[in-house]
Amino acid sequence: MFNNKNIYLVGFMATGKTTIGKILAEKLNRRFIDTDREIVRKKKKSIARIFKIEGEKVFRTMERKEIVRAARLRDAVVALGGGALIDERNRKSVYRTGVLVHLTATTRAIMRRIRNDKTLRPILRNLPHSNFKGRIEYLLKVRRPFYKGARIVMDTTGAPPEKTAVRIYKKVKKIL
Repeated sequence: MFNNKNIYLVGFMATGKTTIGKILAEKLNRRFIDTDREIVRKKKKSIARIFKIEGEKVFRTMERKEIVRAARLRDAVVALGGGALIDERNRKSVYRTGVLVHLTATTRAIMRRIRNDKTLRPILRNLPHSNFKGRIEYLLKVRRPFYKGARIVMDTTGAPPEKTAVRIYKKVKKIL
């Protein structure tokens, strides 16, 4: 189904990549891979801990390796980290082996979803609440150009994950 291409989900944190990805993979009877979770599983450390102890550069190298592994697969649904596509090699791997789906949400929705979780998000850790919104808006602006290669853009604000997964399924079916 779908010419054996992978479906890659990308977007800012808390846009639903993992939740929607699992549902979509189940609907399509495909393997689901979350590159961030693979890194955590292999390193036996949280991403926040990896950032703190080993640094972002080490994390990005591990992320690249996980994307290369995922790109070797066929018929997978792959959730990418929010910053994964900043690396040109990652973009090339994704575009060559699958269809990119960009999940979006409003800044307000993102803030609401991660309000109690920001200590687990290394790029937001240690920010006072007054800087929280500004940091999210800044990162969205910086990353937006790297998401432009997506064939499908889906706003997850206020939409149940199940409904979003069905909408993605229908759009992917038309493309491939």
